[in-house]
Amino acid sequence: MELISNNSVNRLKDILINTWLKNPINISIPSMQLIVEIDGVSAAEPSDLFDNMEQVYFMKNNDTKVMKIKDRSYEMFYNLGEWGYDTRIPESHLCLGTTPLKFGTDYFSQIELSQALEDNNGIYILKNLTKLAGEGAIIRINSRLGTDRAAKERRRTKLVNILGKKTISYDNSDWICITEINKVDLNDEDKADDIFFDLMDSFIKYSLTIEQIIYEENIQQ
Repeated sequence: MELISNNSVNRLKDILINTWLKNPINISIPSMQLIVEIDGVSAAEPSDLFDNMEQVYFMKNNDTKVMKIKDRSYEMFYNLGEWGYDTRIPESHLCLGTTPLKFGTDYFSQIELSQALEDNNGIYILKNLTKLAGEGAIIRINSRLGTDRAAKERRRTKLVNILGKKTISYDNSDWICITEINKVDLNDEDKADDIFFDLMDSFIKYSLTIEQIIYEENIQQ
């Protein structure tokens, strides 16, 4: 297993920007009174906030307000491109945001595609579980924990358990595998919509599960 190649990243980028959503994405988190209903995506357009980033809105019945929490509706979108710091493969940063702002930051969940791994069979989209801060770490899950390392590690364990995702050991760290892509399928045009759906469905569920963990722990305090 080795770091993902430039060719594989470029193919993923092409799928993320140019593929329509094959199946609806429906997510419910009762504790937060949160419902996400998505049946399509908009065409990519240049981001207003970043150079060299494309922005794509999720849609439901041609409306961009696809997430509802209690009595308020939100747009949800993803950006792909250059984040503003040097990475191993340029313009491969994927991030998720909402309008109006809901989860603390403009982009509450992020993946650096150049940190993915691949072998002869698959490509593995990952986030670092061992690293508690810095590039590749799951920063958002640290919300309100300060310097409490044990609590940060506990939340990461909870995230893995709720999602039921496998972990991969690489470069002296453990990583959660957000989604796995069949290597043969990557360059098959007929499989692009399957790859896009699986990646987006998994990315959104992963991201909102972090928010669920934060929310449920905060209301218990």
